[in-house]
Amino acid sequence: QSKMASKATHDQLCYAFLGYLNELQEGKGNELEIGTEELEGFEVTAQCLTQAIGAEYDKASPLALRVRGEKVSLADVFNAGIAALEIKASKSNKTSPESNKEIPTKEVNDVEKKPIESDPRFVKFIESLTKKGYFAGTNEKEYAMRYQKAVTAAEKKFKPTKTAEAKKAPVAQPSPEDKKNAEAIKGQANKLMAGGKHEEAIGLYTEAIGLDGTNPVYFVNRGVALYKIHKYEAASKDCNEAIGLDSTYAKAWMRLGQIQMAQEKLKEAIENIKKALSFSNNANTTRACEKLIHRATERLAQMESEKAEAKQTPAGLGGLEGLGNLGGLDLAGLMNNPMVQQMMNNMGKALTL
Repeated sequence: QSKMASKATHDQLCYAFLGYLNELQEGKGNELEIGTEELEGFEVTAQCLTQAIGAEYDKASPLALRVRGEKVSLADVFNAGIAALEIKASKSNKTSPESNKEIPTKEVNDVEKKPIESDPRFVKFIESLTKKGYFAGTNEKEYAMRYQKAVTAAEKKFKPTKTAEAKKAPVAQPSPEDKKNAEAIKGQANKLMAGGKHEEAIGLYTEAIGLDGTNPVYFVNRGVALYKIHKYEAASKDCNEAIGLDSTYAKAWMRLGQIQMAQEKLKEAIENIKKALSFSNNANTTRACEKLIHRATERLAQMESEKAEAKQTPAGLGGLEGLGNLGGLDLAGLMNNPMVQQMMNNMGKALTL
């Protein structure tokens, strides 16, 4: 039976929800493709909630959600909570063979946490394992062993290389005023993009990045604008910058894959769009990724087929290899015909007279 939260938990939960609404208004929910009317509704909700709890949202507030000193979002807590409840539910009916008594659930918090366990990618990794039944049917000891194996696997999978760590420069944290101004400029740039004015939009996105270089959305949006005017290298760089800021940002991986498709780097594109698919929690983004993977896979197969056919083209055509079987006509055989060769020789002599 569920219980109501304590007053302290209630206050923190309200504050966390206010933070979530604030992130949507800052544009961090762009991949959710939320309409203008919905955003306006969320803004009104945030204003009402601010008035109800009597506090403006501030990331530095003691009420802001944190795990071991690290800030976490309401979405992180929600996803982790659902995963934990699913695990608990799957184990609630398990009994000990010796005593036929319910085995107590071992809480992960009983063991000292490793840094990777606070990583949002690890939360999604555990969710994925849970859905696949990795923890199903386990007792306390088996569950603990499997969980630790998952931790070890995640450390290897998500740990950044030393080179990447060395190259990554600290990003200056913007002031609240800079963040607000950057968001307003991004809104203007988005309107220019909708009107096809890509180069003007690039200038405004650059201005927004100058004010707030911590928001990966600005880099991805500028990358899309660069992609539209066929500046693929610069567009790829922006998407990689966004990934450096948030390695789980599905749209950054997807856009990077799209750019690589335009460059015919199809194997890399498929790999990166699959990463986007693994991080996506939005139906529209997921569908877009699936379509792009299908297109890239088809194009890759076509290119490999063309390459194989080119290897089989008959030799002896000089610079006309690509015309070896034009319209069913065997030019290779025709050019090697003695009568045709004699005719060509006679034409050559006539031209020299």
